[in-house]
Amino acid sequence: MTVTPAASKVTAGVEFFGTKTGLAEYLEVAKTQPARWISGAETPMPHTARLIKDLEYVVDRVQTDMDPQASEIWLQSANPFLNGATPLDWLKLHGPAEVIAAFDAAEAGSYP
Repeated sequence: MTVTPAASKVTAGVEFFGTKTGLAEYLEVAKTQPARWISGAETPMPHTARLIKDLEYVVDRVQTDMDPQASEIWLQSANPFLNGATPLDWLKLHGPAEVIAAFDAAEAGSYP
């Protein structure tokens, strides 16, 4: 069976959240959807597909400079650069640009 790029990105999201259900809850989809996407039986709707891509990009970028446990804490903690939102919540509402800017600021010592 060939793994599609979409399935690979969904799998990365499952790895970050620890379960398919965890990813489904973040994406606000039925808990069975990630398994369907991974198997190739279905594809995510465009908005969800974009969020999956953005999530993979942000997690990869943060984990490049932090170990997985520290990156998980950073992504799920309130961030002053993002007006007190968590990076994961901000990503869902506004996309990756400011989350990456917040991470770069934290790396530079500008924000905790």
